[in-house]
Amino acid sequence: MKLREYSIIKTLFFNFYYLPFKTALSFPFRVAKGVKISDMGSKRSIILKNQHKKVYIGTGSSFALGGKTCWHVSRGACLQIDGDATFGKGSQIIVDGNLQIGDHFYCNANCIINCGNEMKIGNDVLIGWNVTILDGDGHHIAHNNIFKDIYEPVKIGDHVWIASNASVLKGSDIKSGTVVGYGSIISKSMEKDHVLLGGINKVLKDNIDWRK
Repeated sequence: MKLREYSIIKTLFFNFYYLPFKTALSFPFRVAKGVKISDMGSKRSIILKNQHKKVYIGTGSSFALGGKTCWHVSRGACLQIDGDATFGKGSQIIVDGNLQIGDHFYCNANCIINCGNEMKIGNDVLIGWNVTILDGDGHHIAHNNIFKDIYEPVKIGDHVWIASNASVLKGSDIKSGTVVGYGSIISKSMEKDHVLLGGINKVLKDNIDWRK
């Protein structure tokens, strides 16, 4: 992040609100000017497992995409970040439950990550622009007058690439090494690793690998 892109006031506020004084002095959080703070939660809402790594909020988008980034971490929620992480411009980070994000995480512009209950994202995960990741329906839905649980955990393994305009919905379990194709919809546990997923829960190719 270039110096002119981030807000000194918001960066100071994030670091000294969430972190012990000595840790805050190294400024693990770097917060851009266009970040809207909806809710900060409590001082214990954020866990940084490696305080020598950096977390960039509201920057790093491609092709000048993205608007205002929204940060919402409610009181009682927990966001654990295990290493370096970038949340692109215009992304909506909404944490009302328990969200764990691994090391080397990169999310491009205009993504929605909405954790209402439980979500785990592994190491070396790359997310394209306009991707939506939800672990809940948002509203209660009844079938034959029986209401189902609104939430189901979302799990994303290590070294996963979720391409632009994809949606990862409640109950998804994406195994390590997977590529989720452009515009795909994933809504269930996928049995195999190192596959190319496309369409709605379809395995298009096996024995896939990818690199940045």
